[in-house]
Amino acid sequence: MVEATKSVAGVSDVEHRTEEGSRDLTFGGVQQPEIIDRFFYIYNGLNGNYYFRTNYEGIAEFQHTYIDINRRPPQSEIDKIRTVMIQIENAVSQNCQIDISTKTIESCMGVICEGV
Repeated sequence: MVEATKSVAGVSDVEHRTEEGSRDLTFGGVQQPEIIDRFFYIYNGLNGNYYFRTNYEGIAEFQHTYIDINRRPPQSEIDKIRTVMIQIENAVSQNCQIDISTKTIESCMGVICEGV
């Protein structure tokens, strides 16, 4: 996934990190923690990231974000990075042979996300 992300023009400083997430409490007890594979990158001075969160049942959730702490990103930044986000998702899907488009839900708060 790192190489797929790097293959997108203008993307640099791609990093992968594995983290432990929360643990589900079920009738069988406390389950193994979620595994989060997080990928960070820079595009044209903007920091983006995406991750796959896999629960104890092996079900993975994909999320791709561009956020900023304590401020809403200006629309100009969204417009700059949005196309690259889609290119990264396409590169990961094609090069890693996984379908991340299934049941996609897009959430854009206070900005307009075009190019879907």
